[in-house]
Amino acid sequence: MSQSYRTATEAAAPSVAEAGPAPAVAGPAPAVASGGGGGEVGVPQPAAHDGAAGAAGTTPLDTFLQVVATAGVTGPEVLSAASVLARSDLAATEEVLRNGASRGQVLGKLTGDEAVVLMLYFQVGSGMTSLTLDQAVVWVQEAGGLTTAGWARLIAGRDASQSLSVLANAAAFQVVRQLGGDPVRLFPTLSSDPGALDNAIQNCPEYWDWILAVCTPERQLEILTTIEVARDHAAQRQSMVSDGSWAGFVEALPAGPTTGADGVRLWNWFLVETNVSLMTKLFQKRFAVQLSPENTEDHTVVAGETLWSVAASTLGDGHKWREIYNRNQAVIGPDPNRLQPGQVISILYVHNWDWESIRRTWEIANALPPGDVASTTKIFRYGDSGGAGGFAGSGEIGMTWGTDQIGEMENGAFTSDDDPMRGLNVFDATMRHEIGHNVGATGGFDQQAGQWAYASYGWQQHYQTAEVVTALNAILTKHALNFPGLSAADAATKRQGVVNAIAGVNNFDAATFEQAVEGFEAGLWATISGEPFITYLSFIGDEGNSPWESQDNIGGRQYHVPYPWFGIASCPVSLYQKKVSTYAMRSPMEWFAEVYATFYADADQPGGTVGSLLRSRDPALADDFERTVNARHNLAAVTGQAPAAAPAAPAAPATP
Repeated sequence: MSQSYRTATEAAAPSVAEAGPAPAVAGPAPAVASGGGGGEVGVPQPAAHDGAAGAAGTTPLDTFLQVVATAGVTGPEVLSAASVLARSDLAATEEVLRNGASRGQVLGKLTGDEAVVLMLYFQVGSGMTSLTLDQAVVWVQEAGGLTTAGWARLIAGRDASQSLSVLANAAAFQVVRQLGGDPVRLFPTLSSDPGALDNAIQNCPEYWDWILAVCTPERQLEILTTIEVARDHAAQRQSMVSDGSWAGFVEALPAGPTTGADGVRLWNWFLVETNVSLMTKLFQKRFAVQLSPENTEDHTVVAGETLWSVAASTLGDGHKWREIYNRNQAVIGPDPNRLQPGQVISILYVHNWDWESIRRTWEIANALPPGDVASTTKIFRYGDSGGAGGFAGSGEIGMTWGTDQIGEMENGAFTSDDDPMRGLNVFDATMRHEIGHNVGATGGFDQQAGQWAYASYGWQQHYQTAEVVTALNAILTKHALNFPGLSAADAATKRQGVVNAIAGVNNFDAATFEQAVEGFEAGLWATISGEPFITYLSFIGDEGNSPWESQDNIGGRQYHVPYPWFGIASCPVSLYQKKVSTYAMRSPMEWFAEVYATFYADADQPGGTVGSLLRSRDPALADDFERTVNARHNLAAVTGQAPAAAPAAPAAPATP
């Protein structure tokens, strides 16, 4: 079964016309309506900004600046308000930082490390605004100074252009240089990309002077050798491109996975490759994972639909109706104007990969245990716009993202203010999360039979009728179901009848709960719909409410429906106290996947020690993960990333 994660909206639902065959002449696609509000911003503030208006015309920017101006406001309070502003009106955040007065007011409330978090929330250096990483460095320094830990968070998930912006800005360059450390390893994208490193050295003499000043002769030779080897590999490729043998050579390379010097060679070839098809082949030779631009989905025709409307609603362009017809002619028949309700037609989606997306996926996979990467056989791209989202199942991963948003940092859509996953690169975290789903399934870590999430951490799935009855009776201890006018005995009988009816459903959502109650006694739902028990079930049975975010302590446990097919999930409320993200609490599968993504997130950071971020939140969980999950592989031998101080002796499992 697939597990969804941070799933972005895909193609819109098919439109249902009142009736009629396909139009004789197809008209243009309707324009997308846009809306907006506005509100004046007081002074001294940035220039007036249009945004979603709140009470009495107050914009999110107004609200944020009011928080900042409040006497005694703390840094965490400012950051909490900043995350809200960034999610509601990202353009306004750029105005705040570009305006010297408002920027000074905000930074004056923050420490240097808190200012780093602000830059992550405001997407500075992510490519989602025009603000660049060098500006973030200078502003953090103004706030209280850039620390080594702050820089590690700031540079993680940034592309080479952002590293180069720091080297090209004299003030930012000096700030980072004073941190100490290896000048190359401080910039992960330069450390991993010899071509980008070569470019940085060639165009920034001060950078090479820094390398000469702090690196030993042996380290200098290592850096130059890495660049020279990459040049040789690039020359080898170019020679084969020139004589026409390159594509055949790549095709004939041994099937992956490939490690060691051969893995480095594949990486260097990829870095200079321009053909996307060959890029994906090189990736497959390295990791034995297919990167596919295609996926298919079934669409069931409803009354009034035409091929034009189906193409418009699924592929975004009615003119693509012929593609759908050619693919499904055996189902539709000889007349494309005669779709029949109930026909199931196949829709082919094509969303091409690109160099930057493959590069990031390559580096993510390269820093994970090879055995974990092997749990995934295929990654297909099912969308190419918006933020990153995805799902996993049966060894495959489906991902959607806009390449223009691949630098996006998590600023509160799926985390609380103090969750360790706050501020991570969304694409990187999502990809690790989805790989974690496949690891959890193949290793049994998130399955009842595997025991880890269930036996050690107290997750439960209530799906079988008896299990659901137990969960519903527990909910009744806090949320009453009353039947005024009935005797206690009769009320108890009817109450148990309602519980048994709901427990017998196969699809767990509010609508199905209502149908079950009505099947038990016609008209009863309307009578009891205002009862606390029914109100509670209606809430947790609606995925749109994200009920896993609303902690409700029922005998020490939280109950909610994560997906209609799952049943009711429950876990100890104590897990919420050390959650890595809000989304982790959706189900045992999401919990394991988020823990997995957090454990390996440190690979993004210069000098990062795998497991440190998770250990900062829950040392016992990090130790258990190290012993139980990570210990299956020798990660250090492959990536050079040593685990973070894992204890030698096993600890007792956490108490549910």
